[in-house]
Amino acid sequence: MSTSPIATAIREWQEQVISGTQLMRQLVSFDKWCLLVSEAAAADLLSGGEPVRLLYSQDSEGVTRLYLFSGEEALNTFLQATGQEPGGHHVLVAAGIWVFTLPLESFDAVEIDPASVWQIGYRREQFPMLQAMAEAVAVERALADLRTGQVQEGAIRLVREYEHYLLPVFDFGEQGYLLALAPDDRGRALAAIFTASDGFDAYVQAMADMNEVERLISVEVPGTVLFEQLMKTNLDGLVFNCSGPTQPVAFALPFAKLMLESET
Repeated sequence: MSTSPIATAIREWQEQVISGTQLMRQLVSFDKWCLLVSEAAAADLLSGGEPVRLLYSQDSEGVTRLYLFSGEEALNTFLQATGQEPGGHHVLVAAGIWVFTLPLESFDAVEIDPASVWQIGYRREQFPMLQAMAEAVAVERALADLRTGQVQEGAIRLVREYEHYLLPVFDFGEQGYLLALAPDDRGRALAAIFTASDGFDAYVQAMADMNEVERLISVEVPGTVLFEQLMKTNLDGLVFNCSGPTQPVAFALPFAKLMLESET
């Protein structure tokens, strides 16, 4: 039985141990996807980013499928199943963030480890969810780098211009809304901010014993609006994904000003 992390994640999803969103997160976070590419594309595909230059399958009905392999084991299984010799193809190894932010609309389906016993596929209508998760994971990695002082080129811009932050608020109907805060054992007032829906879901679950938890909803806020509004508050700081699924990342409130004023 394969010990591939992707095989394990798919089995856990099939056994309902993890949700479809959690599976997507693991697929997107995986950094060693193998893709078959043409000889002409082998040298410059990463810089060009043209999905039409990836090798794909087209069946008799015109359905086009892009194949992704989680490693050499899965790739060789596919080649053997289709009567091809291992080692006779150009293989690009790429991070999930790059793969799933490609303009995949050129394809009808993305097949994960085809011919393996754990294979699964996604159809075109599901691509936006994969792409949204890839964008969220990219922002999460940029935030983690900023927290440790490892500022990569474009990281601040990526965090600032992300369009899909989620804020938890209590919906009191005609009485209005109230911002829900991140839990803190030091009594600080910290904004809870989530990069994807699974972060908000984890927060709701963690706060299950809180009064009025049934009134919690998430509100989507673009980064520029979020940081501008935070600068106007008396909060002590902000925490991204305070309840997971990634490691929480916290900043003092001046972080909001840095995001807006930095030119990088």
